[in-house]
Amino acid sequence: MALVDAASADDVIAALIALPAQRVERTSLTSDLTLIELELSGSDYLSAANVPGVYTLQHIDSGGGPRGEMSNQSIVGGINGGGSVVPGYVDWLTPTGLSGAGVKVSIVDGGIRTTHADLASRIVPCLGSEGSCVTANDNHGTHVAGAVAGTGASAVRDAALFLRGQGVAPGASLIQQRYGPFLSAAGPGSMVANGMLRIYKDAAVSGAQLANNSWGPTGTPQGYDIPTMQVDMIARDADPTVAGNQPVLTVWSIMNGNGDRNTGICAPSSLGSPDEAKNLFAIGSTRMQTGAGAQIAALFDVSSNSAHGPACDGRMVPHIVAPGCSTDSTGSGSDSSFALLCGTSMASPVVSGASALYWQRYRNLNGGRDPSPALIKAVFTAAAKNLTGFLDADGGVMPQRPNRYSGWGRLDLNAVINPGVDVWLFDQAQVLPTTGSTWAVDLLADDPVQPVRIMLSWTDAPGPGTGGTTPSWTNDLDLSVSAGAQTWRGNVFDQASGWSAAGGSADAKNNLEGVFLSPAQHAGGGFSINVLAATIAADALNPWTPTTPRQDFAVVCYNCKPSDPRCSPMASMVPARSMPCSPTASRIERVAPPSTQDVVSAANRIDFASADLTTRDRCASLRSTHPTPAWRDLESVLQGPATGVVKGAQTPPPFDATSVKLWTLCSGRQVDE
Repeated sequence: MALVDAASADDVIAALIALPAQRVERTSLTSDLTLIELELSGSDYLSAANVPGVYTLQHIDSGGGPRGEMSNQSIVGGINGGGSVVPGYVDWLTPTGLSGAGVKVSIVDGGIRTTHADLASRIVPCLGSEGSCVTANDNHGTHVAGAVAGTGASAVRDAALFLRGQGVAPGASLIQQRYGPFLSAAGPGSMVANGMLRIYKDAAVSGAQLANNSWGPTGTPQGYDIPTMQVDMIARDADPTVAGNQPVLTVWSIMNGNGDRNTGICAPSSLGSPDEAKNLFAIGSTRMQTGAGAQIAALFDVSSNSAHGPACDGRMVPHIVAPGCSTDSTGSGSDSSFALLCGTSMASPVVSGASALYWQRYRNLNGGRDPSPALIKAVFTAAAKNLTGFLDADGGVMPQRPNRYSGWGRLDLNAVINPGVDVWLFDQAQVLPTTGSTWAVDLLADDPVQPVRIMLSWTDAPGPGTGGTTPSWTNDLDLSVSAGAQTWRGNVFDQASGWSAAGGSADAKNNLEGVFLSPAQHAGGGFSINVLAATIAADALNPWTPTTPRQDFAVVCYNCKPSDPRCSPMASMVPARSMPCSPTASRIERVAPPSTQDVVSAANRIDFASADLTTRDRCASLRSTHPTPAWRDLESVLQGPATGVVKGAQTPPPFDATSVKLWTLCSGRQVDE
């Protein structure tokens, strides 16, 4: 396949046909680029690459194809004092009030046994017309689907009493899609030129928020090639025929690469394509069960089949790891079949199910809004379990995170859903328009004896797509955190302690950057989170018809609260200017037990952009009018169980409706009127 200048496409095609090239087919990729699929003799390869207007010419690889409750329990802390996983996932899940309900997950695989007792109620139609909405009964795809959203309705248990058909998000809906129709152009396993775009357009048309991918078109390192570039585009907008953006988060199992590969220009990487995409969620595998079903003691070791990074251009892959070798799930043999399978293919659906649960939680706390793919990645990487000291796929001892073996660590769903501290989220509300523009916010540690974990993530503009070791990054943002005289930069970690190290250089490659501070480092005091636009070279908000260069981003801060008690924090992107009392679109998650979750009303959510100085003065006045104990009483009422939530005229004295609204405005809480 070839990536060519759109304005010169006609001339390029004419020149290629004259070589001669055969079966020349064109697809408009963006306003600037055209994708051409062709058959060409090897002796004409160099001539084709030298045709004016051809940016890159790439061989279509032929190595593509595929990549129970016990694994669920292992990611929510269901491990006893002896280190063994114990049954009880439903007991953990039920009090959270979450199931993944309302979230649609596309299963891009070989097919699903849709009549399986643990899956039949979760299947919804695939509505696209691009060719992926076809059905088949496939064991691999059925196993993956059950890991995401198996209901456990069959009530079949293994010898240790684990439900065999229990998925992570039993209330999520599943869309069946097949990649097979797009792997036939040049022989078994090869990928058609525009295949990725067509698959995920079908997903978007069908209403999918995220897509699990336990497959890949190429099983060896290719660098940032054309299919990989396409995956980055759909993370922003999977359907350009509809106004606005329709993002689809692709959760992708990295290649079963078996540790380090010691040959080739990308050595020691053993990744495949599109594992190196910047905007997907790349998942490796950890050990879980033997092929006979027995628990493996070394639950936190990377499984020997999992690939190692880095990307060919040096970026860190994978992002996190999850149980994958082996896991128990639904099988395709009958409507009550189950199977133990081992591979990175089994790890990504565990993360997809976890993402569906969090997606529902985010909607519940934010008036039905969807989180961005960038935020999902930030939330889960910041909360992952550090695997330093455990073994990589080759049996070597892993260094501090982040690393090329396990990324930021092992999936920890309990830390995401029940973090025990306040978590502050800022999700793509700010756009950095030029190189040198900045964003900053001042926060405090919520619990002075707990660490603070901050993650910056952004959906980058597509890279060049030329493959090999060519750098893929386009827009570069830099995270830094300052407290007193100390400054910590994103992804600069001390290998001895595992915490962020002061000083160091900014990370110019990765679009995930973290700063993790120990209690001794933040000392329970205040700190400033800063995001610098080191390079803004392209329009990240519109990959199809890009205009002025610009970049948005997501930031998550675990164990954080506002430094100004009157208001929710936010900041300006104007350099050197902070506006902590004028938030515009912060996404706030005030953590509480499930029975005391916030009541959110999208219609009545206060827009902090309208909070002028007069209102802020009234915030201070309200505090002085109601003494501290009374203010705390009001806060207690507003954060109490649903039966005690203040609603309009039901407001108990001495708190009138105006006081309630002002308290809501000043504290950043959300209340039904």
